[in-house]
Amino acid sequence: MDFSFLSKKPTSVKKSKNEYNLQSQVSKNTPDNEEKQFSELKKVVIMDKTLENKLDIENYFKSLRQSKLSIRKYEPRKREKILPRIEEYIDADRADRADRNDFGLETERNDKKDKKDKKDKKDKKTTRKKPAKTKTSTVFVPPPTIINYNSIKNYKFNNDENQMLDDRIPKIKTEFSTSESHLNNRETFLNFINNTLFSSYIKSSKEEEITCKSLNESKSSGEFNLLSHQNLVKDYLNIYSPYRGLFLYFGLGAGKTCSSIAIAEGFNDKQIVVMTPASLQENYVGELKFCGNFLFKKNQFWEKINTDNNLRSEEVLSNILGLSLEDIKKNNGAWMVDVRRPSNYFTLSLEEQNQIDKQINRMLRNKYKFINYNGLREQSIIKMEKEGNEINGGNYFNNKVVIIDEVHNFISRIVNKLKKPDSLSMKLYHYLMDAENCRIVFLTGTPIINYPNEIAIFFNILRGYIKTYKFKLDTSECSERKIDQLFIKKLLKNNPYDYIEYSPTTFELKITSNPFNFNNIYKGEKYIGVKKADKSADKSVNESVNKSADKSVAGETKKDTNVPIEYKNFLNGIFSSLGKRKIKIKNPKEPPTKYKCLPDDLNEFKNLFINSEDNSLKNSKMFQRRIMGLTSFYKSAGEKLMPKFDKSTDIIEFNIPMSKYQINIYEQARNIERKQSARNAQKMKLGQLYEESTSTYRVFSRACCNFVFPEQVARPNNKKANVYIWYEKLMKLDPDKWPNINSFDNISIEELKAMYKGNPKNEKFLAEIEKELAKDDSQDSQKETKKETKNDSQDSQDDSQNSQVVNNSTELALEKLSNLIIENKEDPNFGQKVLFGENLITYSPKFHKILEMISNEENIGLHLIYSSFKTLEGIGILKLVLEANGFVQFKLTRKKGGNTSVKEYEINEEELKQKKAFALYTGDESTEEKEMIRLIFNSQWDKLKDENLKRQLNNVFKNNFFGDVIKCLMITSSGAEGITLKNTRFVHIVEPYWHPVRTEQVIGRAVRICSHDDLDETLKNVKVFKYIMTFTEEQLRGDPNSEDPEKRKPTVSKELLLKDFSKYSKKKHIVTTDEALNEISNIKETINKNILDAIKFSAIDCKIHNKPNSNEYKQCFTFDSPSIEKYLFKPNYKNDESDSQGKINKKHITWKPEIISFQGKQYIFKRLKPGKPFGIVFDYDIYMNGNQKKEALVRYGELKRGEGKNKNKLVLVR
Repeated sequence: MDFSFLSKKPTSVKKSKNEYNLQSQVSKNTPDNEEKQFSELKKVVIMDKTLENKLDIENYFKSLRQSKLSIRKYEPRKREKILPRIEEYIDADRADRADRNDFGLETERNDKKDKKDKKDKKDKKTTRKKPAKTKTSTVFVPPPTIINYNSIKNYKFNNDENQMLDDRIPKIKTEFSTSESHLNNRETFLNFINNTLFSSYIKSSKEEEITCKSLNESKSSGEFNLLSHQNLVKDYLNIYSPYRGLFLYFGLGAGKTCSSIAIAEGFNDKQIVVMTPASLQENYVGELKFCGNFLFKKNQFWEKINTDNNLRSEEVLSNILGLSLEDIKKNNGAWMVDVRRPSNYFTLSLEEQNQIDKQINRMLRNKYKFINYNGLREQSIIKMEKEGNEINGGNYFNNKVVIIDEVHNFISRIVNKLKKPDSLSMKLYHYLMDAENCRIVFLTGTPIINYPNEIAIFFNILRGYIKTYKFKLDTSECSERKIDQLFIKKLLKNNPYDYIEYSPTTFELKITSNPFNFNNIYKGEKYIGVKKADKSADKSVNESVNKSADKSVAGETKKDTNVPIEYKNFLNGIFSSLGKRKIKIKNPKEPPTKYKCLPDDLNEFKNLFINSEDNSLKNSKMFQRRIMGLTSFYKSAGEKLMPKFDKSTDIIEFNIPMSKYQINIYEQARNIERKQSARNAQKMKLGQLYEESTSTYRVFSRACCNFVFPEQVARPNNKKANVYIWYEKLMKLDPDKWPNINSFDNISIEELKAMYKGNPKNEKFLAEIEKELAKDDSQDSQKETKKETKNDSQDSQDDSQNSQVVNNSTELALEKLSNLIIENKEDPNFGQKVLFGENLITYSPKFHKILEMISNEENIGLHLIYSSFKTLEGIGILKLVLEANGFVQFKLTRKKGGNTSVKEYEINEEELKQKKAFALYTGDESTEEKEMIRLIFNSQWDKLKDENLKRQLNNVFKNNFFGDVIKCLMITSSGAEGITLKNTRFVHIVEPYWHPVRTEQVIGRAVRICSHDDLDETLKNVKVFKYIMTFTEEQLRGDPNSEDPEKRKPTVSKELLLKDFSKYSKKKHIVTTDEALNEISNIKETINKNILDAIKFSAIDCKIHNKPNSNEYKQCFTFDSPSIEKYLFKPNYKNDESDSQGKINKKHITWKPEIISFQGKQYIFKRLKPGKPFGIVFDYDIYMNGNQKKEALVRYGELKRGEGKNKNKLVLVR
């Protein structure tokens, strides 16, 4: 449109100025007969330069409008923002292509050939069928057990109008996107989820307000509503999405269990398998009844529907409730809910309530199959394999949703058996990776425990095997002149393939299939994603493909009975499409290669991802690309409800010098340990960092750092023998056997005897240990085994019947030996002399410091003490130390007399009034006693079932907020995970552990949501004390200024000075065993943190849960100029692009962002070509709130010329 005539006006002195937007239009009466085509927007300045300022602007506009101009007043911004230039790295090969501009995106072509090509395409478009528009539809999701719900929803029980089924149950509706999805191995995946799938969450990223009061009310009322982060994962992993697995990496109290249940309930056509440790199965069942299917909730209106042999009524109840017909017939019907009416559950008789409870449990168990992965036996695996072969196409986990709770425990079982492929753990590992049409959900807050390759196993299961077919093509009969990858892709367009790679030089085709039942979607010739196939359409396509494939390859693949039917259909389609152009497959029966997402071998993982110089993560981008789409990370909506705890300032390390006497005994222990590890005396590398992480690593000197025995202490049989003589005897067993023992935590005396069979001397010694020390341990082990196996799945009777004694660890056996030495009957007051006051410094400076911190009046509140040792120089002796210094053990004693049918307990009131008390939570106590002790420590007395005990406590004490009843709770590893404590302000870590997760778990017992809600604001904090034994400079070098010649000499031996230096620090210095373990733990913490950070910043919701101007948001994984045709990774990690190679293959560019307004909304604009209105648009608000950094660019869509009737319009394509 020509705007030159606007200047034909009188000129005079400048008086006023107005700016207007003028837009030219083509009316509907133009020869094109099309409504409002492409519009051109111009900004013009109109100045009134007449002498009297009498320009009639309205008349002037009237004349302009007759020239088909649309006019509106220009609204200038108050201040035009000057945006910084943005730097990017894009694929170098893409930047250099002649038909692409600097941004790697297609631009207009001006040469004659291109115009001719456009004309040809236009002619083709006139005959091409218009592609169907994709949309997001609302899909009704009935309860998971309902089959063909629409056919039964109007059913009236007993022909009663008020008994219509559809009126009785809640209207459960869930919005699932049925449009195309981008697979999580494509460069555009993150753009797709941020701009499309999760767009509503980005816009409404306001954090829900959560209080301790609201949490308590929700639990007591039974009402539950999903929070936004929980809805997000449900939207990501559902029946219409192509994604296989998801790790719910949620913080404490973020509701990961309920999130997993929400995901499971979205799959109404699959059985759910929940794998848990035996001790946590009931917890998961409880959560199912709280936040699962509405039919699992007790507190609602229930009514017994009698069927009276009415087959139709029985079938309806069976379908809606998920009960068998036999069950319905047996009970002459079932209990049914009615959401229209108020709850009547608590008004029903106890017998009726019991019937409902049992029915809920049966419904739940029919839908959810529970497997205790720490109680599996060979018979269990055989049964699973049989079911897999008979029902599920060869794999038990096919067509299932698998949820694994506390998955780090499951992974640790696999990592210890990687070199034993026939072990139960490795079989489960393979089956889970190999499963088809399977969805997997992982739950844990600690994905890495000890070894970094644990995370490889972790994501290998979630990703599954990357099954890649490699075919040699025979193109000799094909008439096509240029057979390259582009040509092959066009041939296979109608096949559901995912990754494709073809080499014209080797004629090798590598190809993978889409996820089960997902087809590729195209817009014209352009691939735009995948979409779940219609079952009927998919069936007809497969039938036609099979017929065509029969002719082209003679149905060779059908002879292979090991190939699942979906892969046969996939392969037949590939062969058919290639056969139409006379391209033959030389090796059609070649099975797929099963690649893993990440290397699970420790050394291979370290070499690929761990920098041995500084323990940083190398190839981090490669790592993140390969795990993309497999994690949801959410800290916790309730973090502000936790007590104050800053890891950098609230963990206090006490470096405590050893006593001279302690050093002497410590050196004896180190001499024994050096004999054990003589072959490994050279300086260790990173690999040995993990090889030493066993329960036997420096076990003797570890104990000496805690406590050493006085010389006078003898064994009960009066044989004068130092405990380390017994240690040395144990070490004299054939040392060649020691490398075969990875962990003494899981090895029994029986296994040791078998290992040393044939050596009478060794056998005799082991028999002596077994006889003298293992008797009590067996009793403890039997208790633990019963607790573990009690909750095994109901159909695995062998598991419960085969209950065996838990392995007697060598370390525990030594603890028993030490316990025998503690007593000294010749001098009953000997303990007081050794363990009291300043005398304690000689034998345990560490325990003396712990006693000092507990007794410090400034440390107001409750104390938690953790030790890895239950009796050997650990809790057992620390207990004696406390008793010798005025403390008393809190004990529950059975009440004498009274009701003998009910267990009643009582406490010693007078003793508790006079002395501070400590309690033990170590595994020796019964489950009932431990829970009562925990509730008393937590001041949760209202939850005690023992009314007598409750009355006694309330009569004497108000609460235990500050330790009036129990001041200290002492725990071992059995209490480090899974228990919840309240009001604990001080945590004591008695000795270092070889991996940091144990320490984090212990701290996590005290730092919990709403754990300190009973205390004043100033007391809502937690301090952690770590106790590390060390050497002083005088002990290592002597005191050169001393007049005493003996004091000028080092206290430690020359051997210790030569051999006990730090193996991981750049600066060589002498370290104790405590310091050595602390070093190992700190190094592992650094490695783990780097890996975990990479996981967090590649999470699917990284940009949703982090604010645009935060450091976390800036680190979220992004892709510059992503292409949907580009893959994030190759199937084989060995052939994948390293980070250094990736930088070489990138070109550095800069571009200037612009602010534009389109259809009334502002965007950030990346212009593709100067002077042209085409380009990429980004979300304006997120970018501006993110300090205008590249990391805050969230792609919204692309401005381009429209097609068809809209060819002259500028359209925004998302």
